[in-house]
Amino acid sequence: MNEITVRVPATSANLGAGFDTLGLALGLYNRVTIGHRVLDSRVQIGGEGADVLSCDESNLAYSSAQKLFDFLGIECDFALRMHNEIPLSRGLGSSAAACVGGLFAANVFAKSQFDASASRDELLHLAAQIEGHPDNSSACLLGGLVVSAQNQTQTFAVQVNMKNAPCFAVWIPDEPLPTKAARAVVPTQISREDAIFNISRAALLVAAISSGDERALTEALHDKMHQTQRAPLIRSYHEVTQAAAENGAIGTTLSGAGSTILLWCNRESSTRYAVESAVTQRTRDHDFAGRFLWLDVDESGAQAVQSEP
Repeated sequence: MNEITVRVPATSANLGAGFDTLGLALGLYNRVTIGHRVLDSRVQIGGEGADVLSCDESNLAYSSAQKLFDFLGIECDFALRMHNEIPLSRGLGSSAAACVGGLFAANVFAKSQFDASASRDELLHLAAQIEGHPDNSSACLLGGLVVSAQNQTQTFAVQVNMKNAPCFAVWIPDEPLPTKAARAVVPTQISREDAIFNISRAALLVAAISSGDERALTEALHDKMHQTQRAPLIRSYHEVTQAAAENGAIGTTLSGAGSTILLWCNRESSTRYAVESAVTQRTRDHDFAGRFLWLDVDESGAQAVQSEP
């Protein structure tokens, strides 16, 4: 093959108390096509971020692909074409998608062209090193709900059984929230009581999703480390979370660093309709511009596809 196209999903990280640990892959995608370079340009971008992302070697997808080739000891003059559906600076893992998209595309290409490739665990750790934390990148690579941890030499990632998972929607404000600004308000130290609170909720979340325990899941979505601190940075946060709670949602979490809000709902169509109607009306009443989307859980993660859309 002269070109390889891969698809990588959006991700919602933290999921309440699982700061830098939990990640969920969602059905919104970027595509990356890699091939030998024949033109002057190294990166071509369409869709989200086309007007702001770099198109040279500093592009995150390109530099991640180069890291993969360097890791394998391969010299390759390559180019990328990207089509992005994942919005930037909204807490939906756009940087992880670029990182994993570049790594995974280069890995599939290296296998087809040079008969060399990195293992799953090597890709996980490369992605976590590039990103600085493994929550988004692990979920993006593997799909589903993923619990991750890392040390200096390895990244560990385990997928959670999603057979009893709820439905998910997102409210994506038009206003971005840069990750750097959102991380600046997270405390560097927390009390023992708050640490116990978050550890117990993060563990409870995994158990509640696996078992389908809605009541426990509602409690598990609470957090004392970052959501309260970040909420003032998102104008629509309180109105969206209140409208969802009043109309039967299981709960809400800030998606990654924000500004997107992830809504957790049961599978009853009446509840889904009530939540969507309430959030849409409330945001309209307060002149909050954005999009409401129902998104499936992506259970495949990064994968090679036939062609770009």
